[in-house]
Amino acid sequence: AAPVTRTRTLILLSLALTGCVVDDSLTARAERGDLEAQADLGSKYCSGDGVQRDPVEAVKWFGRAAEGGLPRAQFYLASMIGAGIGAPKDLELAARWLLKAAGNGLPQAQFHLGLMYAEGIGVDRDLQEARRWMRLAESSGVVEATAWLPDLGRPLAPAERRASRRFGELLHASEHQLLEPEAP
Repeated sequence: AAPVTRTRTLILLSLALTGCVVDDSLTARAERGDLEAQADLGSKYCSGDGVQRDPVEAVKWFGRAAEGGLPRAQFYLASMIGAGIGAPKDLELAARWLLKAAGNGLPQAQFHLGLMYAEGIGVDRDLQEARRWMRLAESSGVVEATAWLPDLGRPLAPAERRASRRFGELLHASEHQLLEPEAP
């Protein structure tokens, strides 16, 4: 590690104030295994907040936090893998990560998993499972689930099907800003 000097401290402070670097303490915490710091660092690399945007690095940090059991990281990792952002597109793997996040009580993950079961995206089509996950999401206040439940099982129009297959891309809309999932 570089020695702490007055000059180095001032340079780091000025860079941090202008948003040019990731806070050293965030990186250090993430490297020590702090799951929240890992997910936060993944978000920064995904959005380019304070660092050069790097989807591969985002997947790496989301992956570490997801492996540690952090539901929001599992959700973000599923989103990126499902969209092929920062990793090869793999809808089955995305569904497995989404199942973990949903099973850990994350309402947005429950909703998206319900969509995947409803349409057979990355999983076998199973309307009973789709309804179960949608009802859990609805009970947690996910209004989209309330809107989808009455039409579950109705064949989607081609435009709706394309939109549902790109669920991960939708989560990274508006310059790849992450949507914060609701806390369980």
